[in-house]
Amino acid sequence: MTVALYTDGGTVGRNPSPIGGTWAWCLVVNDKLVDEYCGLVEPTDMGMETISNNLMELYAALRGIEALPEGFNGRVYTDSLITLYRITYSESFNGVPEWLKERVKEARSCRKWFYDCVLLGGHPSKKELAEGRRKDGKMVSKWNVRVDKACSALAKNWLAG
Repeated sequence: MTVALYTDGGTVGRNPSPIGGTWAWCLVVNDKLVDEYCGLVEPTDMGMETISNNLMELYAALRGIEALPEGFNGRVYTDSLITLYRITYSESFNGVPEWLKERVKEARSCRKWFYDCVLLGGHPSKKELAEGRRKDGKMVSKWNVRVDKACSALAKNWLAG
């Protein structure tokens, strides 16, 4: 059985954004969608004046990991190298609020879940998606495209009012 969590985050408008950020995750088992969730965050929700893309990528991964069922044993996919490092072993949390840093560290040490992390190439063309790889060799996934589109749709709707 193949079990995977795909995560993505973004900003509303420019990066960093004084408006807010978006996050999304989806849980996939044997290439079938099992669960998904997405949301919006304002800078004040994070205790900050602006929200960066890197912060929302990390927040998306954390929200997805925290939503995993106990006993999860699979892979977490992200298209952010910084997020991959932060949810695995890095101690570098520049620009991350202390409360979020602590939650990430708690999730890393929690024994409810067992996962490894894989870096994907983001924003693939249709051809790259069909081939499963970008020109630079990074793997791509329709599920990563799904969470990216969820983030983009949230941001677009927010801006449209």
